[in-house]
Amino acid sequence: MTDPKQRHISKASVKDRLVHQLIYSTISPIFDRKFIFHSFSSRIGKGTHLAITHLNRMVRKVSANGTRHCYGLKMDVKHFFDSVDHKILKVLLRKCIKDSKILKIIDAIIDSFNVGVDGKGIALGNVISQLFANIYLHELDDYIKQVLREPFYLRYCDDFIILSSDQHHLMCLIDKIGIFLADRLQLELHPKKSDS
Repeated sequence: MTDPKQRHISKASVKDRLVHQLIYSTISPIFDRKFIFHSFSSRIGKGTHLAITHLNRMVRKVSANGTRHCYGLKMDVKHFFDSVDHKILKVLLRKCIKDSKILKIIDAIIDSFNVGVDGKGIALGNVISQLFANIYLHELDDYIKQVLREPFYLRYCDDFIILSSDQHHLMCLIDKIGIFLADRLQLELHPKKSDS
């Protein structure tokens, strides 16, 4: 399987990577406790293999071991890393971090990168950016699990899937999720990557 999408990977200097790792090691356990179980990207003990295992379990449960229909709504956030809003990310970080010295360093890391638009984008390729991505998209996880109350939901970075035996139900979720992403996170669903 190949991914033809071109991506700009930002590699921090050795000095900056050490700072990123220190901050990551300090704040990651705080946030990881809050994340849903079925968020599989860039987390200790998770990853693609476990995601596939759990997706297969969900398919078997929804389909009653292949005796009824199981539909999947797969969605993707358009230009996710380039679209992360710095102000929103900082607010989300401050929900759990109160230490002003750590926040000052985190703010400097966030502000050190943009995609040509001030206040937008996080670097793809740094360990701290993967954590920032999970913190940002935990809001989506929480919305889908707690507000929409979807039991069969799984996310890997900015790709996510919801399973149901009712295809119409899944199609009705697209607009709700799109509105939430736009209003709360200033993100957009990829129009060509939402399949049911």
